[in-house]
Amino acid sequence: MIATPLAAAIAIVNATVINPYNGTVQKNQTVVVDGTRIQAVQPASKPLASDVRRIDATGKFLIPGLWDAHVHLTKAGVLSLPLFVANGVTSVRDMGSDFAEVAEWRKRIEADTLLGPTIRTSGQIIESRSNIERMKREHTVEPVDRIRIGVGTPAEGRAAVQRLAKLGVDHIKMRTTPDLATFQAVAHEAALHRLPLTAHPVATPQQMIEAGLGSVEHLLAFPPLDALTPAQRRSLFEKMKSSGMFMSETIVNFNHFVLLPYPVAEAFLSNRADIRRKLCLRLLTRRLARAGRGEERGRLFDRFLSARYTKHSAGYARDAGSGRAVPRGH
Repeated sequence: MIATPLAAAIAIVNATVINPYNGTVQKNQTVVVDGTRIQAVQPASKPLASDVRRIDATGKFLIPGLWDAHVHLTKAGVLSLPLFVANGVTSVRDMGSDFAEVAEWRKRIEADTLLGPTIRTSGQIIESRSNIERMKREHTVEPVDRIRIGVGTPAEGRAAVQRLAKLGVDHIKMRTTPDLATFQAVAHEAALHRLPLTAHPVATPQQMIEAGLGSVEHLLAFPPLDALTPAQRRSLFEKMKSSGMFMSETIVNFNHFVLLPYPVAEAFLSNRADIRRKLCLRLLTRRLARAGRGEERGRLFDRFLSARYTKHSAGYARDAGSGRAVPRGH
């Protein structure tokens, strides 16, 4: 977020530090920041150098900067960048945007001419060409040609990865695939370029593990969970954990459409002119639009909580990703 070193070290004194890594809460602490690095977390009683700038945090809490592991910056827009920082999010994993646009924003952030989080971006999303054609026929609000690369064969999948690698992306994102062979070709090419691969559930869990997938996106869209018993779910999550695969839950659709009062969600889903309906996860749009009042929503809620509990009990790590595409309220 800040690229240039500060003139002098800063000490945030007398804070209560919350450490999410080990779950501890430490009172009366001083955190010393020098340039872009946290140099020390120490008792407030420990002396400081005379040239250190002090910020009194008595009665306040201090946490590390947060990550949002699933955002779409082109859709959110440049005005969203300072909002991340204002809410404590100092790093984001961009999961599908216009690379040239995001790269320019990142350059400005690193030069301290724009306030925003540290950005890791996939650039354009690799997508089945037929799915892109469908989105255009349905008049999606998304800037499809700016943020997606259509592929129809394994060769085209490899070429897409090569194109993105040349641009300088940080990881590869695949949303849909025309077939298993194309997904596997994308995975192989990403590995050759030493680029982490993330995808929607485009294959079976075993196939994604074998492909070396780094993270799978969207818990509510993860199809095998419905047919599995709790014991089978636990076994699956343990296998995914041991393979090093993370899951990003992307909670924004869940919070905005499943946990809302039914009449409010129903109004969103029945109004085809409402942009929020078009940004809602397609799975929820279909299910909630045809559901009886509250019945399907209850099943989705139970499914979400059950899956999260099983993941937690299996010790399976998850990426905290919102799925944020537009600022709240827009």
